[in-house]
Amino acid sequence: EVYSGDVKKEIGGVGGNVINTKKMTFLRMLRYFIDLPAGISGLKEGRVLISGFCTDFGETPFPINTIEPVQFLPGAAFSFRKEVFEHVSFRPGLHDLALHEDKDFSLRVARNYRLRLNPEARLFHYESPLMRPTKRKWGRKFINGNYLLFRDYTRSHPFDWLFFLFPLFVYLLERTILGVCKGD
Repeated sequence: EVYSGDVKKEIGGVGGNVINTKKMTFLRMLRYFIDLPAGISGLKEGRVLISGFCTDFGETPFPINTIEPVQFLPGAAFSFRKEVFEHVSFRPGLHDLALHEDKDFSLRVARNYRLRLNPEARLFHYESPLMRPTKRKWGRKFINGNYLLFRDYTRSHPFDWLFFLFPLFVYLLERTILGVCKGD
């Protein structure tokens, strides 16, 4: 629907919603309201914040309900025009170093194309427990991924480091106190 309505072929990628995400429990809602002023999460899904952290899909009380422009697409549920792959590819080795290789790819596509989320495109995403790293390794890869997004897409001035370091401090303090990482 989205691609067929795009006669000028300006839209390079379309994403959908994963419908088996974790429910918004009290603990997740509490974390969201701590993360919001700290710059770890935002109000609008599909956005990279100045901190390099992202407002992921299904992690706010305000899900996208109509076809909307986004800055990145959900990695488990995206598609791209064939032409995109003539100019953009996934960064080699990024998966071993950091999370967010899907966001990095989407953001690089967004330099030349528009991205849309279509909430009517839905799928179940099941992760193999064998593919999940330990909480410590997952946390390290999460922080590395956010640093790379900050470095490559949001940092423009040396003062901007405060916008990365403060949310990082809050993230680490919050996860230490609550004893959980973002993926749980």
